Amino acid sequence: MYKILDLFAGAGGLSLGFEMTDKFKVGAIVENNKNAAKTYINNHPGLKNYEDIMKVDFKKLQQETGNIDVIIGGPPCQGFSNANRQRRQLINGSNELVKKYVQAVRDIRPKVFVMENVKTIASDKHSFCLTNTDREYIEKQLELTPHSKDVILYEGSNVNLINELCNNHSIEELNLLDEEQLYVLYNVYKKRNQLEKYFEKSVNIKKIQSIAECLKNKEELPQWYNEYTQEAKTVLQEMIERKQSVSDESMEKLKAFWDVQRFFQGIMELNTKDAIYEIIPENTSITVRMHTYIVIDYILRAFKDLGYQVKGEVLNAASFGVPQNRERFILIGVRDNLAENQDIKLPEALIKDPQKYVTVNEAIDDLKEYEPTTSGMGE
Repeated sequence: MYKILDLFAGAGGLSLGFEMTDKFKVGAIVENNKNAAKTYINNHPGLKNYEDIMKVDFKKLQQETGNIDVIIGGPPCQGFSNANRQRRQLINGSNELVKKYVQAVRDIRPKVFVMENVKTIASDKHSFCLTNTDREYIEKQLELTPHSKDVILYEGSNVNLINELCNNHSIEELNLLDEEQLYVLYNVYKKRNQLEKYFEKSVNIKKIQSIAECLKNKEELPQWYNEYTQEAKTVLQEMIERKQSVSDESMEKLKAFWDVQRFFQGIMELNTKDAIYEIIPENTSITVRMHTYIVIDYILRAFKDLGYQVKGEVLNAASFGVPQNRERFILIGVRDNLAENQDIKLPEALIKDPQKYVTVNEAIDDLKEYEPTTSGMGE
């Protein structure tokens, strides 16, 4: 029996297919979602879940579990696609999850690995932001060529003033709100015509009160900046008092404050993540130019550098009898000393005619004979 390490294991759907061959058994899983892990462990009593992949010591895991033959899993990958300043983060945190999968293969050296991901991972749509930390590894060892990617981080009339602030003050000093608070403000602006309903929940009132308390003038900062801050605070206090929408003029003052703060928050995020970037001020906007590299190029080069032959294709679950059009990129890697330059073959479709795909009704019609349960798993 070959032993599996299941990363991003979910409830165990991917590993189930391996187990159904009677040639594989699961040695350990890594799953941060407690409910999904509970389902998995319920079907595999005694199995250890290492939970947070960001904290896993894979070498220690292998010592505790015994030899791992196969690593499987589908790391989430938002990459840097569709980046814009309205998002909570410029650089999606799931970037690190893909790199953790690569680290698991590096530390454990399995015979084989299988990675599953969205089909667009095989395109140039997804890219990672180059950092000072990984620059030498990416450019020298993997020999990847970074590309520039621009994001307009500010649009408005204060380009010169903001640029001057950046030159004379630290970003930490200028940043008054955290990522979560800015996200709340942006949602308030979007829901500006339905704030009466928004303030029906006491938790929302407390959020706005907490934000208003953070908006304080600083003597070392210029007058215009403190005025923006005070105007935004006044608008929030008016909202709390009225518990409903305020004038369009007031909301635009709040949005102008948000625009400036979102810029500073974005720069602080880039600094925190050690990203390589340039700030490009223009007439009515400020662009951040980041250095990025394509995710699929990174994945293929990283595994080749680790001594694996790889093959990847987009497969459709419907072609294998699953009642769902679910296209996923499947990447298989085999250690060089085992592959011996033989071509890696992915499975061919079992159902080639889309008209013959299994329907949902065909798959679950027999379940209508059973009464649904409403109790918890442990009951």
